[in-house]
Amino acid sequence: MKKFTSAYELPDEKKALEELFRALDLEKKSVALGRTQVFLKAGVLPRLEKQREKLVSQGLVPLQAACRGFLSRQRFRKLKIQSLAARCIQKNLAVYRAVKSWPWWQLMCGIRPLLTISLAESQLQVKEEELARLQKKLENSEISRQEFRQSTELLETKVIDLTAELSDERLKGDVACQALDVERAERLRAAKEARELQVHGGGRVDGCREATSGHEWQMRLDCAETEAAFLRKRIAQLEERLEWEQQSKVDMEQKLSQAQQLYEEARRSAQQLKRKCQQLTCELEDTRVLMENQQSRNHELEKKQKKFDLQLAQALGASAFEKSLREKVAQENSSLQLQLGSLRQRLEQKELENEGLGQRVATLSCQVEELSNSASLDAPAALQKKLWDLESRTREQQQELSQRARAVEQLEQLHLRLELEIERTKQIHQKKLEDKEEELEDTRQSCQKRLRQLEMQCEQECDEKQSLLREKRDLEGLVATLCEQIGHRDFDVEKRLRRDLKRTHALLADVQLLLETSGADPGPPGSQEEWAQLRRQWEESAARCAEAQESQKMLSLEVENLHSELETATRNKHLVDEQLYQLQHEKADLLKRFEEDQEDLNELMAKHKALIAQSATDIAQIRELQGQLEELKKEKWVLQERLQAAQARLAHLEQATVERSIVSRQEALICDLESKMEFQSVQIKRFEVLVLRLRDSVVRMGEELEKAKESEARERENVHYYRLRLEEMKADRSELAQRELEASRRRVDLVREAWSLLPSGETLPSWFVPVTQLGCFLARTLLGSRKGRPAPLLWAQRQEGQLQSPRALWGLFYPAGQERHSSYSECSWPRTSQGCVEEM
Repeated sequence: MKKFTSAYELPDEKKALEELFRALDLEKKSVALGRTQVFLKAGVLPRLEKQREKLVSQGLVPLQAACRGFLSRQRFRKLKIQSLAARCIQKNLAVYRAVKSWPWWQLMCGIRPLLTISLAESQLQVKEEELARLQKKLENSEISRQEFRQSTELLETKVIDLTAELSDERLKGDVACQALDVERAERLRAAKEARELQVHGGGRVDGCREATSGHEWQMRLDCAETEAAFLRKRIAQLEERLEWEQQSKVDMEQKLSQAQQLYEEARRSAQQLKRKCQQLTCELEDTRVLMENQQSRNHELEKKQKKFDLQLAQALGASAFEKSLREKVAQENSSLQLQLGSLRQRLEQKELENEGLGQRVATLSCQVEELSNSASLDAPAALQKKLWDLESRTREQQQELSQRARAVEQLEQLHLRLELEIERTKQIHQKKLEDKEEELEDTRQSCQKRLRQLEMQCEQECDEKQSLLREKRDLEGLVATLCEQIGHRDFDVEKRLRRDLKRTHALLADVQLLLETSGADPGPPGSQEEWAQLRRQWEESAARCAEAQESQKMLSLEVENLHSELETATRNKHLVDEQLYQLQHEKADLLKRFEEDQEDLNELMAKHKALIAQSATDIAQIRELQGQLEELKKEKWVLQERLQAAQARLAHLEQATVERSIVSRQEALICDLESKMEFQSVQIKRFEVLVLRLRDSVVRMGEELEKAKESEARERENVHYYRLRLEEMKADRSELAQRELEASRRRVDLVREAWSLLPSGETLPSWFVPVTQLGCFLARTLLGSRKGRPAPLLWAQRQEGQLQSPRALWGLFYPAGQERHSSYSECSWPRTSQGCVEEM
């Protein structure tokens, strides 16, 4: 069939049938193919069916066997379960019938609903505690969610600030590249002008020597040389500046990569915080639903509890009143029973005495009559005397037997009382043990749950502390880098700038002299172009100064944000410490409860030992009773022997033609003795059963003792485990405290370093130092100079009246309203270049 099947064409049915017939080894003559049917010869179809049955039976027979076996096993299991259930029901019914009439069972049936109520109260308390825990957890989760939101907002603002800084730095790099290109062009132009000035200055020197005095031209030549030297130094400074800009560009690229990494980390942390927030919201919704359901249940249970409390109070009052009445009646009954018992005993004694006296009188009268009637017969008289002696002996034996029977009855009553007391004490002890075991199990479960919750909370707090420590380290690193960036002062650069300022002042003085000598002659066009270029450079420097101020503000904002984040971290740490303190307090309470439970268990063990001592005394009493029983058995044997002797005598008397009345009396006595013997045998069997029961109870008490010892050992192991866990938690807490101390020390060191970077004797704001450094940098870039020569731009501005004092020079670099340095605010212009150099 696989040859003719394909994915796109339908198979040819005739070819498929031919292949099938070949596979089945059918002859062509026995098969005929029609358009819609296949015709087979006689005998082919049954042969094919037999082959099919053979092939199918190979797989079907084991399948049927497996199915039948499975079904039979299932039926057997059901029958087994049904038989077990029937046996269990029968045993329970037999036990219930045996126990139904017992008073302690009725008492237990009456107390069981009270126990269920107490269990419901304990469950209610547990549920209330769980509700309180869930409420605390909800509050903590809301607080953590708010903190996470604040942290995410801070991180988002930080990312925005970093992106803004990145764009600003890129713009600064572009501006610096443009400035480098402009300065290269200026350098080439300045070289050309220097050459032209040299050529022009040489020609003019020759002409002036002929026409005028050579002093002025010599001054111009010196000025041109100074300007050429100034331009050369300017070129060197620009090259240095280019190198510095390239280095700053590399640094900014590194900072940009770090900022991108920080941004990615912040984004990941924000995503994690969002996920946590979603999980917390889901948990909050679940807890709210549970709280509502629990509150509705609590209201219903409170109503039921109030009703039950009222009913219970009424029932307790009635039961107390009934108990008092019962106690009074029982006391009266006991006193009356004692009186009745004593009176009955006296009556019985009197009746027995009367009966004995009557019998004696009757016997004596009979004897007298018989003696009077049969005075002649000596042998019967002797026999009658013997009979009288036997009757007196039997009476004495009967009295002894009755006394012993009374003693046995008293012993049986004592035994029954002891049994009842033992059963009551056992029931009370078992109830107490069950209650204590239930309480211990509840306390164990609650302690285990609480400890698991504490462990989970501790793990969460450790994770949070670790995350906070990591964030704190990152923030401290950022603070350190920012402090280094902000507070870094290059003293060599300051010295160089001061030198350049001195040189610019000297150049200004020289330019002033040149202008005075030149008089009204218009300057060359190159000087005007130089003024314009200097003006442009000044404007560019002012723009850069503004950008630097903005970046300084951004950095100060970042520092403030970092300080706020550090404060939040410290707050979180305080919260975690408070939670740890609460957990330790709860753990101490749990340990106290556990100790109280252990004390109760010790008390129970003491009671258990007292009960064992009582059972030992009971066993001793039982042994005494067994000894008494053995003595009674011996007496029984003696009595049986006497009875046999009396029966033999009676038989002899019957043979000797004794009267029927005496024989009937003797038979009645024998029957009484036999009934008493049977009664004694029944009592003996009863005592043996009691002994067996007491042995079983002793064995059970030993097993209960072993179980109690095992439970005590488990409790000790649990206490040891919890103590080890507490020590580990204390060690973790001490490690966290040490880390926190190290972090606080590092923070204090960073703050000290930041304050140490400020100039001595000044208390300035955080943005002042970088602003002054930026001013020095701009002065260096704008006022490249030579010693003793002022810059032409500043000198021309002073001549025009724009610069009246150093304050005006400060206004070139800083906007209005900005604070100025004290050393630049209170000084005036010097009259000469030398004075200016000395003052600077």
